[in-house]
Amino acid sequence: NRAINTNLTKGRFVYGGSTITQQLVKNLFLHREKTLTRKIREALISARVIDAISKRRVLELYLNMIEFGPKIFGIQAAAKFYFQKEARALSPEEAVFLAMLKVAPHRGPKWVKRGVSPTFTWWRQRMIQVFKRLVSEGLITPKRALGAAPFVLRWSEGQYQGSAPMRGEEK
Repeated sequence: NRAINTNLTKGRFVYGGSTITQQLVKNLFLHREKTLTRKIREALISARVIDAISKRRVLELYLNMIEFGPKIFGIQAAAKFYFQKEARALSPEEAVFLAMLKVAPHRGPKWVKRGVSPTFTWWRQRMIQVFKRLVSEGLITPKRALGAAPFVLRWSEGQYQGSAPMRGEEK
């Protein structure tokens, strides 16, 4: 609804409203140009994909092909670049950081170079929301979430140093 309203108000396609399946289809099979024709094709192909493979497989394919930074494609490459480890070994904090990069993947390497993950209000609030969702889905315990969010990740000369709870002075 937000995408439709924004696009109608502006009189052009400025904002997309796509499911993960639609994004996967666009990235694998279609061009990036924002047209109604592409959107219709995206919807039709997505319907076929949903019939053919599980949501879990769609998510796996999506995570293995999206951008996590300039020339960093897929969750495994992202885990190696940001944390010098395999994707399956990521901590909840590290996984949340990568998930939150989806909004602006080009910023990730800048934060690594700066040596610290973001601490601004939107980032903190979103991080807390994601951890609450992890708890509600039974993926981590409430105790584990309380010990983590909000947190800050640190790097030194591009090498990951670990995470720590965010302190008041880092706001």
